[in-house]
Amino acid sequence: MIHEYAVDPAFLLELVDKQDLASSFCRALTIGSACITAGYPEDVGAKARALALIQQESATEPKHKAKWQERVKQVTELAAECTRTTTKRCNAIPWAQSFAGEHDRLPFEGILSTREPDSDALPHRNFDWLRSRDCHLFACPGSRLVHRSAKNLNDALTPLLRNASMITFVDPYFFVEDRFRQTYKLYFDTIAQANHVRAEAERTIAIVCAVDTGKNSCPADEFGNGCEESLPALLPNGLKLMIYRIRNLPSAQEIHNRYILTDIGGVMFGHGTDSSVNASYDNISLLDPASLTHWKSAYTPNSSAFDWSEPPVFITPQ
Repeated sequence: MIHEYAVDPAFLLELVDKQDLASSFCRALTIGSACITAGYPEDVGAKARALALIQQESATEPKHKAKWQERVKQVTELAAECTRTTTKRCNAIPWAQSFAGEHDRLPFEGILSTREPDSDALPHRNFDWLRSRDCHLFACPGSRLVHRSAKNLNDALTPLLRNASMITFVDPYFFVEDRFRQTYKLYFDTIAQANHVRAEAERTIAIVCAVDTGKNSCPADEFGNGCEESLPALLPNGLKLMIYRIRNLPSAQEIHNRYILTDIGGVMFGHGTDSSVNASYDNISLLDPASLTHWKSAYTPNSSAFDWSEPPVFITPQ
């Protein structure tokens, strides 16, 4: 969660004729689900429409022209529906009817295409795969039961962390204790592995936590000094970190739940983003579109949902 699927424009055009699959396909590739459309090739809808226009212009009989005129409309609507939200790929290899080069830069979960694959190593998927009982696109779970070790948490979150461009961690209790250092070191490394694809250059990710956490509360200078001493060594080159400590507002939203909020989707933790030394498990669940929109707005710096008056802590690699 959340997995990235590339779509061949020609596959999209053929999908128009398969109404039994088209509606399910669009529902499966959207915010709130476990799979999303890759931003490669760029403007896949326009490319599919161009293929249909070529067929329309080459048709000689009126009924064939009318058929392809309708196809142009249908594929335009289908593309708009299944690519409403896509991942971002920066400095992508120019599209030349092949996914091989871009897959080498950062692998896709799957490549939906009916053409012969460039290589057996590429995860090409066709219509037969879409109709199979265990098709990942339709069967991928929206919730994971995860042992709360740093490795298991990171493994479960790797598809999200590698595919997202903008990332905000929300955990009221975040601090530089070992239980957080262990998980966030892996999270940061996983994010950085995709930096050359998800960002033009360096990028800044955010952590939002709470000023008042009860017995573990500390003054702003103590919190900032702790972060500045411990976190630079955890950050890989290419990543910067902005940490916000926020307060509840009177009679307003309370700071409690733990999230990862991104440009392509979000997850909620039953317990937290930290690890445990115990035989402890947690449920990580995808946020539905309405929840994602709500919490992204609430946890955007200087939103009206919380008090953001404490200056943020800015961390760069050591």
